[in-house]
Order: sequence, then C-alpha cells, then structure tokens
Amino acid sequence: MDLSNYSLRDLVSLHQRIAQEIQARRARDPEATDYHLRNLADEWGTAVADLLSGGAVEAGYFRRPGSQHYQHPFDPRLTWDGTGAKPGWVRQWEMSGHSLADLERRPHQ
Repeated sequence: MDLSNYSLRDLVSLHQRIAQEIQARRARDPEATDYHLRNLADEWGTAVADLLSGGAVEAGYFRRPGSQHYQHPFDPRLTWDGTGAKPGWVRQWEMSGHSLADLERRPHQ
C-alpha cells in the first residue's frame, strides 16, 4: 500500500481507524482474552480457573479492605495480605532489590 500520496489528515484518520479495528479484533480474539486472564491471575497470585469460577473469592484472595498487610508504594489500590502466591508487583519490587518489609502497611493507612 503506497501511502506517499495521502495527506497528513488522511494518514491520521487512517491511523485512528486502524487502531480501533485492532482493538475490536483483540476484543473478539479468544487468545488475547486468555493472555489477559493469565496476566491478571498471575498479578493476583491465583489461577485462571479460580478467577472464572469464583474460587479466588472463596479461597480468600480478595479480602475486606483493611486486611491487607502489604501495599504498593505508588499505587495504594495494589495490596497483598501475605498469603498465597506473591502478586507480580511484589515479585517485581523484590527483583529490583527492595525489601518486602518496605511494602508493609503502616497502622495509619
């Protein structure tokens, strides 16, 4: 496809349409959904089957607010109570040379 004759406006419009089509196809693609579910399960430290069946809730991966012991230093929505597999953000924190103790929630939080 020769794009050299397109105006900048036409190229930007084409770019936007292509991005929308890619997003729509990814949404319909079962492999992309599987990929995102696996990443989510890994981040939460649970299995994909538990996410789909509700087993993660029953197993206690999701606890009431205030029960978490560790909190991401920059995103307070990311927490972990110290049980089960470590979430991806905790593993990344440790791999970067930081201590798990640095993530402990303070009593006033």
